[in-house]
Amino acid sequence: MYDYRNEHMYKFIKICEEIINDIVDLKNYDFVLDLSKIKEELGGNSIHLNRETVNALLKAQKELPDNDYRFIISSGYRSYEDQQKLNDLMKKELQKSHPDEWEKLLNDYTGGDDYLKYLRDTDLNKLSRMSHSSGYAVDIIGIKNISTGEELNLGGESKLDNSDRLDYYSKDTEIGKNRKILGDILKNNGFKNIENEYWHWGYYGS
Repeated sequence: MYDYRNEHMYKFIKICEEIINDIVDLKNYDFVLDLSKIKEELGGNSIHLNRETVNALLKAQKELPDNDYRFIISSGYRSYEDQQKLNDLMKKELQKSHPDEWEKLLNDYTGGDDYLKYLRDTDLNKLSRMSHSSGYAVDIIGIKNISTGEELNLGGESKLDNSDRLDYYSKDTEIGKNRKILGDILKNNGFKNIENEYWHWGYYGS
């Protein structure tokens, strides 16, 4: 196995991963990018995805209710190192905010140490497409009208409870209606949702 702790080896592996998975920078595509979490948590300034996933998202975006609507994307491809940083950061935060259930929440939202082991031990082309490290998984946190600046209310950031589920809110509520719009369009274009995160989608092909 590769030693991901070796900085030079890590850089080499990251380049290989991006070539193999045909990873592209989303700044070159017609989406709204929210880089706040990437900058805060990982010190990054860009979001990348597998090209096939990008093309599927562009197709899905055309089916939004208004031609001026765009997906707001906050995360895409993550290297092993990025995932490890995120795991360590969330572990510290949860140990402070939820001392009695931090381990369960960590496993629910990042996969915890077991997920890191899975990444280490699994061939790149065999990773689940729900995994950000596959290049096929994307976090869509909103839908924005680029002409008016208006955003459809999808419920905001994670509450670390059942309200994060895609189907938690009634379809008669504003959030429920908007999440249904998001869900129906993405599912019709080959995406699957991870059940406890309305924003997390993996592309499996149409």
